[in-house]
Amino acid sequence: ALALLTSTLVVGVSSVSSTRVEAAAGGLATSYVPIAPIRILDTRESSALQPKSSLTLTPIDAAVSAAISAKGVDPAKVEAVAINLTAIDTFGPGFLTAWPTGSDQPNISSLNHQTARAVVPNLAIVPLGTNGHISIYSLSGTDLSIDVQGVFERADSSIGGRFIPIVPDRAIDTRESTPIGVGKSIVVDLTSQIPVTASAAVLNIAATETAGPGYLTVWANGVPRPDPAANLNYPAANYTVANSVITGVNAGKVRIFSLASADVVVDVVGYMTGDNDEGGDVSEGLYVPLLPQRLWDSRPNEAPCRTSNIGAEKTASLAVAGQLQVPSTGVSAVTMNLTMTDTRRAGFLEA
Repeated sequence: ALALLTSTLVVGVSSVSSTRVEAAAGGLATSYVPIAPIRILDTRESSALQPKSSLTLTPIDAAVSAAISAKGVDPAKVEAVAINLTAIDTFGPGFLTAWPTGSDQPNISSLNHQTARAVVPNLAIVPLGTNGHISIYSLSGTDLSIDVQGVFERADSSIGGRFIPIVPDRAIDTRESTPIGVGKSIVVDLTSQIPVTASAAVLNIAATETAGPGYLTVWANGVPRPDPAANLNYPAANYTVANSVITGVNAGKVRIFSLASADVVVDVVGYMTGDNDEGGDVSEGLYVPLLPQRLWDSRPNEAPCRTSNIGAEKTASLAVAGQLQVPSTGVSAVTMNLTMTDTRRAGFLEA
């Protein structure tokens, strides 16, 4: 098995403090609206983010605003965004932190990179802060690209855009057939895992046995490929890298493009309901964006747990309900960012 499998919604961000705090977005329920990925920042076109510095940006820019308005979403009602962060040509080992502007910078990582000149992607859900802004901090300095994958619109109830978690299920593994060719794309049918009426799929995607540097882009089948946009970057040949993706679907199908030849593994961890879905409680599955906080750190000298590492082929059981800002009842899934560090050998993590 390759890569991270999670039954949570997607990767997000977390913080060290164990003190209960109010959600940055007011703890308001939302429904998800997918869009074709839109690039809102690429510092290679200007200047890199310098060590121990931060930037502030508006993720709901003109292009994103037009895309969501076309789907009937009022930009003023957006509570959070799903973004793909990619650190490019990093200055050295370090991390990125994403959080809502106006809140104190949390002591967390949204993305980690361990060498200079690395290319590392990660998905994050970030609540909007003051004037609809989000902030990004870099410890060691890096170029950075950010693509908006979708938005979370304020909603007390909704037919579409509600998250339904499933037991993680593998949809495709091209190692068992044929890799994606150079500059080619494939269609992946997810209807064995999600309803044909779903508006979006929540996936974990891994690229492996890459033929050279490149990237993967995932989008709803039947529409033009969003360019530039990437969900996952691989910087070299014979590379393995994974990332979480929330992508729009069309009749239960997505398309995956690869710049270089690569094998691809796709695991489905859940889906978003569609506007034509029937049945179910229209208040179930709504997403509540929260200020990021750290739940657990297994390193012996780190807060909040100061415990020991997870041994090979071992598990750890973590209490989530009732912890930090998570209610004790009424929660079916949570957004987490899972980071493995000080690994003993090649392997994978499954949640």
